[in-house]
Amino acid sequence: MATFNKLNGFVEHLAEGVHNLGSGQLVIALSNTAPGSESTPPTGATSDCVLANVTQVSYTNLSSRNITTSSSAQTSGTYRLILNDLVLTSSGGRHRNSHNRL
Repeated sequence: MATFNKLNGFVEHLAEGVHNLGSGQLVIALSNTAPGSESTPPTGATSDCVLANVTQVSYTNLSSRNITTSSSAQTSGTYRLILNDLVLTSSGGRHRNSHNRL
């Protein structure tokens, strides 16, 4: 099961207009390394909210990681970003068998 990790730098980026979630292309980034603690205001050099600072897995033979936005709107101070489900599939991987054949 995936674990939610709040990235304080991303929250700051939203407030500063760095991202436009309604019209920008959202792409899933996968990592097998949990983000570090962000107890102090993060900087570009140390922040896990900067993709270049995240150790990503190999995407070889993986389907598209692009997410399609269904709708984006604000009503009475609540912003709703509705995204279509994304199913990731892979092909052509290597299976390792731990059994030796004689």
